[in-house]
Amino acid sequence: MGYGEAELAIVATSTAPISVIGCGFALAVTGTATIELQDGSTLILDENGTYCLPGGSTFAPGNFFNSYGNPWEIDATDVVAGGDGVFAGASGGGTNTIRQGGDTQIADFSGTLMFD
Repeated sequence: MGYGEAELAIVATSTAPISVIGCGFALAVTGTATIELQDGSTLILDENGTYCLPGGSTFAPGNFFNSYGNPWEIDATDVVAGGDGVFAGASGGGTNTIRQGGDTQIADFSGTLMFD
């Protein structure tokens, strides 16, 4: 059963520079991801992961949110922090991988949701 389109909002609550092979610039990030369905149901996830500007994209003109389209990646682990609507009583967790370049973003959430 599908639930239609969803909106994802990620808010970082802490960041710290780290060294990651293949990243020109990387941050260890903790934060909250909120997934909202068309019917208003929300799933709130606590996230811990890595934000990466791959290769030489760190030095591309207009990077750091000044220009649109420079590539970035997020790899994170998620733990359900709450939910309502169809997500009421949800628990569990999983992983989250987001890749963006140009005008294309692909987000892949994988894991297990359990309900009371």
